Amino acid sequence: MSVKLLAMTLIGALLAGAAIPAGVALADTDIGPRRLAAARLVELTRADKILDPTFDAVLQQDLPLPLMEQAKDNPAMADEMKALILDAMREEAKEIERIQAEVYAERFTLTEIDELIAFYQSKTGQKYLDVGPEVVQRVAARQLAIASRILEQMDALLEKYQAGTPQN
Repeated sequence: MSVKLLAMTLIGALLAGAAIPAGVALADTDIGPRRLAAARLVELTRADKILDPTFDAVLQQDLPLPLMEQAKDNPAMADEMKALILDAMREEAKEIERIQAEVYAERFTLTEIDELIAFYQSKTGQKYLDVGPEVVQRVAARQLAIASRILEQMDALLEKYQAGTPQN
């Protein structure tokens, strides 16, 4: 169960970085050239560089999951878990990139995609991409802290009902 939670967390972190802004309408022109440009945009956004710091953030959290606690005390186990998750993510990376490009091509015009590409190629865009993994790591750490707190509260609730506490 904890490996699934960890994998879902990593997937969620990756997908959060690919979120489409609300209110962006479907573009209504030919999608072919936009797909090519969108694929270039996905390549420029370096989503693959987010996996390592996100996993490291997960290991630094005090999640009440036995497997995670063991991994903190066992570097070899942590390395194997990381390799397992990263291998699984890399196997799916091309499909994830395809989906990202598809959504960008559907939601942005070719001109908008070209503007995004120009931004990511700019000095500011490169800095934005350089900072991206740190942002994801910090956000993931906060989300995991929240998840840990919720799991503890749910465990207490479960214990309450398992002890036969009557429903209100």
